[in-house]
Amino acid sequence: ENAVKKVNVDKNKITLVQDEDVLDTWFSSGLFPMSVFGWPKSSNELDAFFPGTLLETGNDILFFWVARMVMMSQTLTGKLPFETVYLHAIVRDRYGRKMSKSLGNIIDPISVIEGVTLDQLHDILRNGNLPEKEVEKAIAGQKLDYPEGIPQCGADALRFGLLANITQGQDINLDINNVAAYRRFCNKLWQVTRFCLGVCGNDLQPIPDFVEKVRINPDALPLALRDRWILSELASLVKTCEIGFKSYIFADITFALIQFWTSKLCDIYVESIKPVIYKKNPTKDDELAIKMAKNTLLVCLDYGLRLMHPLMPFVTEELWQRLPGRTSSSPESIMIAPYPTPEDVNGLESEHALNALNLASDISQKMRSLRADYNITGKTVQFYLTVDAKRKGTVEDTKIDIEVLGSGIVNVLDEGSEPPKGCSMAIVDGFLHVHIFLKGAVDAQAQVKKLQKEYDAAEKSLQSTNKKLSNTKFTDSAPAQVLEDTQIKAADLEAKLGKLRDQIEEFKQLMD
Repeated sequence: ENAVKKVNVDKNKITLVQDEDVLDTWFSSGLFPMSVFGWPKSSNELDAFFPGTLLETGNDILFFWVARMVMMSQTLTGKLPFETVYLHAIVRDRYGRKMSKSLGNIIDPISVIEGVTLDQLHDILRNGNLPEKEVEKAIAGQKLDYPEGIPQCGADALRFGLLANITQGQDINLDINNVAAYRRFCNKLWQVTRFCLGVCGNDLQPIPDFVEKVRINPDALPLALRDRWILSELASLVKTCEIGFKSYIFADITFALIQFWTSKLCDIYVESIKPVIYKKNPTKDDELAIKMAKNTLLVCLDYGLRLMHPLMPFVTEELWQRLPGRTSSSPESIMIAPYPTPEDVNGLESEHALNALNLASDISQKMRSLRADYNITGKTVQFYLTVDAKRKGTVEDTKIDIEVLGSGIVNVLDEGSEPPKGCSMAIVDGFLHVHIFLKGAVDAQAQVKKLQKEYDAAEKSLQSTNKKLSNTKFTDSAPAQVLEDTQIKAADLEAKLGKLRDQIEEFKQLMD
């Protein structure tokens, strides 16, 4: 009837024909899992890839699309179209606001990957379709959020940053500063790989089946405790990644990878093997230790880069291609190299090595803290360790590692022995104490003067805070949070004064 009115002709002269190639949007979307492979016709692709395994989507279209795909597939093929539905998070700005043109808080992934200046961000807004009033409002928001623009972060850092912030059931509040930090993490990967290339060289011949030999027989190779420790940490990392991928908890994977690469591999293992690798005039035993360290490091990089690859595909490919020891039978790309599984590393763990090096790390951390407390830099310092008899042998076995990591000369005392006078102590636990010998290492008189000045300032601040807390007008009218913060401040100042008193007394004794 509408057509009759529009063209003004007799109704009998009009024939309506439905286009045979058009489907309702949601109806055609419901057919998507099988129609893309040629259904209803049979095909090799349909047999190979339908039904699928995983659908990744958003929860806002569960009933519009996902439910239709399930019902259509079951009705027409008798099969579920996929086994698992993974609901992704919504990426919001760092304040938790939904990205909006009017707010000017939309982040173009290309801008994060390549970097963009603040003026370029403004130009993007001005060349868009926002009303002029909205443009000015959005520009003000950009000035607040990106005063220096967006730094070049790269695709890997952006990808890793998104995965690191995924928590099931929650959206992602994307902070560009965090993404920039993951770019620096990429630099860390490059630095440790460059160290490996430098010490191993292109002529290194890796020990055949290194991991398999250690896995089957821990004593097959003369590995040092530090070597066994990092291989144990590697085995733990492999298992964590396996669990994380199977449960889709990607944040656990990213955290474990960062901890392994930075805190374990770079900060502890690489630092502890430097004296071994760079030792002058090495003996045969030293050369064997060097060989074990190089092979262990190479294994950690190989496995570590393969574990990292799904999360940082570009930098891991570049670095993995440079690793020494590749042969004609090696995979051409890290993309087709086997992903490490728990079965590959089963048997690498050594509880003794883990306990020994973790204890060494705790001790060295206390040593560094003592140096920092007394502002001692660039000097050789003597440390004395009082340790229970049960762990004395373990401490002595890792003495070299403790000295390297703690930056000092370590003296392990017999049980019941006392360190020399002029020491300050830090407690590792109830049966292990670290003493730093201060006499000659610091200017005691200058330290007393500095600490006394700090003590006087803290005491004055505490008096002012206590006066406020004793005022009933303040305690009765102040908001609960303000009152609690003031009480915490007073307690912190009390603790600080106690520590300063102890330090002043220690330095005064050194002056005697």
